[in-house]
Formats: sequence, structure tokens, C-alpha cells
Amino acid sequence: MNISAVSRFFFIVFLFTLASFKGISQDTSQRYFHILFASDMHFGIKKKTFRGETNVPSKEVNTSMVASMNHLPKEFFPNDSGVQAGSKIDYIDYLFITGDVANRMQPPVQTSKTSWQQFLQVYEKGLKTKNPQGKRSPILVSPGN
Repeated sequence: MNISAVSRFFFIVFLFTLASFKGISQDTSQRYFHILFASDMHFGIKKKTFRGETNVPSKEVNTSMVASMNHLPKEFFPNDSGVQAGSKIDYIDYLFITGDVANRMQPPVQTSKTSWQQFLQVYEKGLKTKNPQGKRSPILVSPGN
């Protein structure tokens, strides 16, 4: 494991640890953090198959994922004796994205500028979730390998 992989591993462990603790909201009542985690967007490549289609551009795959993320606050946690069982999700504190926003250098190679513009269009403009204060959920991005 190289230093980059070790750092990434500990960062991810930190995020999941953070997500497991109760936070304190501004009105000092206890609440849980709701964190979405996504990785390896790979803008600039095509998925061999996605939802029954073939050669689907990663922009389309990511747009689908963001649409699903936007729907989460209307959903409920499983009613399974777990933390917040049966409760409405209601808000998303953060979206953490780790690594590989751009392609894997597979021909044809899309420029990193184009990949970043697609990322901003899909995630920055497309994510509509709100945090508990009613503001847009912040997106935190960590570089990949």
C-alpha cells in the first residue's frame, strides 16, 4: 500500500467514524449526521452496460446517481432496529466524493477540463439536497490516485 492509498484509507475511516457520532445542531438538540459518499465518477469513459443500455457515457450514469441522491430526503431509513430506524431521512449534511473525477486515460481520452466541467454541471448544479439549516448540502471532493 503506498502513502496515497494509506492516506485515502484513513480519510475514509475518519469519515465513517464521523458519520457514526451524534452531532449537535445550532439549537443544541442532538441529531445524527447524514452523509452521502461517492467515489470514482470517471467522467470521460463509457460504461459497457447501465440499466439495460450499452456504451453509456459516464455523465449519464452520474446524472442518474445525482437524481437518486436528490430523492433520498423523501425516503425513510429501514425499520430494522438500527439508528433512526423508520425515520425520514429528511436532510443530507454533506456529500463526500473521493477520487477519480476524470477518466482513467482510456482512449479516446477526454480532457480533464471537459471532465471537470461535466462534474460541475452534474454535481454542483444538479445536487438539490439541503442540510438541516435549509442550505444546499456542501460537496467535499478529495483527489484520487
